[in-house]
Amino acid sequence: MTNKKSPPISPAEMLKKELEKRNLSQRALAKELGGSWTSPKVNDIVSGKRGISESSALDLEAVLKIPAEKWLKCQMERRLWEERERRWDRL
Repeated sequence: MTNKKSPPISPAEMLKKELEKRNLSQRALAKELGGSWTSPKVNDIVSGKRGISESSALDLEAVLKIPAEKWLKCQMERRLWEERERRWDRL
């Protein structure tokens, strides 16, 4: 059995689209974010290897002007969709 709904956009896809729209490199974003942000950390999010934490969401909000709630909602919706997929695959 599979989920009939298409997957919601992931934070990875959302960040990738924003970077493309703004013609901003991962390195440039990491530099703007500062602190613990590095190009590999940004790349881990863009590639889907790392999710968005509350702290990351606030950092992204400060630089990209996209509300932290939107990042976290996107993360939650994607995780729920993935969990449903796992459960339905077991049926």
